[in-house]
Amino acid sequence: MSTSRTDLNYEQRFNDSVDKLMGHGCYNVELIEDFYRIFLAKSDVVANLFAHTNMSAQKTMLHDSLETLIDFSRTKEISPALEKLAQAHGKRGKNVPTYLFDVWLDSLMEALYLRDNSFTDKDELAWRLTLAPGITYVKFICKK
Repeated sequence: MSTSRTDLNYEQRFNDSVDKLMGHGCYNVELIEDFYRIFLAKSDVVANLFAHTNMSAQKTMLHDSLETLIDFSRTKEISPALEKLAQAHGKRGKNVPTYLFDVWLDSLMEALYLRDNSFTDKDELAWRLTLAPGITYVKFICKK
């Protein structure tokens, strides 16, 4: 059994998936709508956190947040955008329980599978590995 370079290189697999699902910085309306439908249905806690949220603005923020998390994975530098994201979700912001970031990520994976019929476990792993450093940073700041 032969393994291709893409199978071994999660960064390339992630980049290919992002290009397919989001284009080069494009806003994928269907993906983001699917994500929020899935995420808000996960629990009353999630639904309550978004009860008085301007969802149009929130959808744009999700796109921007993904870009911020991807950027952190690539640069390994804490940007002002990542710091702002962490603070907005921390105790002085929305005070989001840290376990919800796992629910958020699982919801995103469900939306990715829904939007891309060829999305595989390897693609999911690539997304999770790429987003993990930024999510870990945000969760760390949220605990403080």
